[in-house]
Amino acid sequence: MIPIIYRTYKYSPLATFFSAGSFLLAFMFIIGAAASFHDSIVGAVILGILGLACAYECFAHKLADKIAEKNGRKNIETKARYGFRYLQEHPEAYDYIVSVNEAFNKKYQRLDDGQIAKR
Repeated sequence: MIPIIYRTYKYSPLATFFSAGSFLLAFMFIIGAAASFHDSIVGAVILGILGLACAYECFAHKLADKIAEKNGRKNIETKARYGFRYLQEHPEAYDYIVSVNEAFNKKYQRLDDGQIAKR
């Protein structure tokens, strides 16, 4: 069994999926590279280590972070559950979320004690 190493992004499932998928793709590439170098085990190991390090850093981190930044902001500003989840960690942003997230505004409200609850 192979452990799948990926990052999770709580505001962007798309970025989480991309991170996991890119790791699996890099792993499959490394297995393919190793199979193609059946004559040279040392070459296959070196290529596998380099391929894994490069693919994981480039795809699973940098591109997924960019996707998460763009997609996460969009989710927070347009979807009620992501707006609610964001406000659990950043209660000071309530006025901003209410002003940009219409779905959140319809579904949730702030109570007198500062808690956010469903309408």
